[in-house]
Amino acid sequence: MVLLPLLSDALTPRQLGDFATRFGVQARGGSGEHTPAGPGGKWDISNYQRIGFSELELAQKMIHGVEVLIRVEEELGSGADIRSALHEHADILDKVEPLGSPQWTNHTCLFRKVVDEPMCKRLSVLKTSTGYTLD
Repeated sequence: MVLLPLLSDALTPRQLGDFATRFGVQARGGSGEHTPAGPGGKWDISNYQRIGFSELELAQKMIHGVEVLIRVEEELGSGADIRSALHEHADILDKVEPLGSPQWTNHTCLFRKVVDEPMCKRLSVLKTSTGYTLD
């Protein structure tokens, strides 16, 4: 587990996940995959790829990925804005779009019955006080 409170406040869970993936690691939230950070910005970091690499390569990828995340957190702590702290990876900030309507399956679901696409788009950009989003 790694504490990244400033990075957690600056990025959505999806953005943080995309950023981490660029360095060969996966960031999982406090309650597992696809969840926001735990208390204090706690993230579970693991290797994104696990098959086809030696143990040494996986350890090196993990070390490098965690170093990058900590470096960005430290830059934010020293007063840098998120765009400058991400350096050449700031493009993830521009990729935020409302979720739109989920990909429906042929299963019956209450969400599908009460939420139409325009409402889903409006709700998808909101965040609860504890950081949860619709996605």
